[in-house]
Amino acid sequence: MTTGKRPLTAADVGAAVRSARQRALMTQQRLADVSQVSRQLVNRLEQGDSSVTVRPALSVLKALDLRIAVSGPVDLPDARL
Repeated sequence: MTTGKRPLTAADVGAAVRSARQRALMTQQRLADVSQVSRQLVNRLEQGDSSVTVRPALSVLKALDLRIAVSGPVDLPDARL
């Protein structure tokens, strides 16, 4: 996906989602059902569509046991993401 030399892109996330889904032997529809999102959203995410919003994208990542790390100088509020 990324070597740390460039920022993570929506295409990187999509490729990771597709790869993890295929390793889990899941269809897009099954992943959508488990994630409680539409199959179309899973498809858009896998295609690298950067307009997919954070909440449903995180639901898909959670269903696949994938995580995105945030690093650098960030000041996060106490609220849970």
